[in-house]
Amino acid sequence: MTLPFDINDRLGKEQMIDMQTFNSSNLHSGLYDRSTQDLYIRFHGDRIYIYRMVPPTVWKELKAASSHGSYHYHNIRMDFPYEELTASDWPAQGRAAPSNNQTVQRFLN
Repeated sequence: MTLPFDINDRLGKEQMIDMQTFNSSNLHSGLYDRSTQDLYIRFHGDRIYIYRMVPPTVWKELKAASSHGSYHYHNIRMDFPYEELTASDWPAQGRAAPSNNQTVQRFLN
């Protein structure tokens, strides 16, 4: 599967990417690309979904939610176009490679 944009151009600027690990039984972490408004949610078990056209306010609310899993379930999962990725779909080279981008590395590990 190919990513919907040239991730090497997008993830090279750490300030455009925000990542948070969640204290949740279902969600592991989230990564938000401000330049594209793409939200990547990593579930426990390494499933990764990309949600498109997610406003920054939704990302901010997800991070602040008392229950990240519940917020995702009620406000994100069916409200935005999405597709499933796997960690192996992530680029192995370039600036988006986990070895070259600390934010991406934390998200994928």
